Amino acid sequence: MSAVRGAGRNGFVLGLVLCLGWLSGCAGPVAPAPAEEAADPVVARAAVTAPTWTVVGAGRLHSLGLHADGAVWAWGRNRYGQLGNNTTTDRLAPVKVTGLTGVVVDIAAGNEHSLAVKSDGAVWTWGSNGLGQLGDGSSSNWPPRTTPGLVPGLGDVTSVAAGNSHGVALKTDGTVWAWGDNYRGQLGDGSGSMGRSPVQALGFTGGTAISAGSAHTIALQSDGTVWAWGYNGNGQLGDGFTDDQLAPAQVPGIIDATAIAAGTYHSFARRASGAVWAWGLNGEGQLGTGNAGYRVVPYQVSPTP
Repeated sequence: MSAVRGAGRNGFVLGLVLCLGWLSGCAGPVAPAPAEEAADPVVARAAVTAPTWTVVGAGRLHSLGLHADGAVWAWGRNRYGQLGNNTTTDRLAPVKVTGLTGVVVDIAAGNEHSLAVKSDGAVWTWGSNGLGQLGDGSSSNWPPRTTPGLVPGLGDVTSVAAGNSHGVALKTDGTVWAWGDNYRGQLGDGSGSMGRSPVQALGFTGGTAISAGSAHTIALQSDGTVWAWGYNGNGQLGDGFTDDQLAPAQVPGIIDATAIAAGTYHSFARRASGAVWAWGLNGEGQLGTGNAGYRVVPYQVSPTP
């Protein structure tokens, strides 16, 4: 799922948060917050101080924000405890995730689960776990995981990504590890079996960035190549076919990528020239290539003059 990182985007992110919070002034009244939320001093303080976000993550119906002080806040749907505030009550404004002591350096939001990386390289998860997406060795939604729990045996992590029902971590040694749903091979371990605990993506090293779509994963290598694995029904792996891949496979034709991003069923790479290339599902024109046909290999995004 999508995330925005970096201080250069703080103005945009903060503006978006403020716009959402101020809809009552532009588009009619907003339903009042639940009584316990309206009376919650933590929620009130967040609204008044308008924290400076360094990273934001968007799940299906919930959002995460990483504050400049290293604290994590969450808002939106909370059916499975994905907000991490020890309740299952939906929230209309940011609430602080409980139990994450120390400094968090990265976050990611999946369909109904959440991930965080602390400065010590440990990964913490909370929310839905029916397909093992919390990586703690289990696959159960009862009792709900409403507060963060440590992913055992996984350390030295620098960044995380979240798909619909899987989690992905990039380690300092450039390897990629993943857990959760693996029906389409999105964990990259070659098995296609659910991963209740982290497994390593086969043969992939030198990673510098990761991103996750609904059921596919993409990774950038230090040499500028892009690799992809998992669900490929719409060509989102960019390999020229629509067969799923159970292990990382190189996206042909791209050897100078500097950044990557995965949508639900499509993928992007920014190249050294600054040009953006896209592939995968395109029924609504989401690839920006000038037509609505899906693409099984990368095509350059073509802005309208």
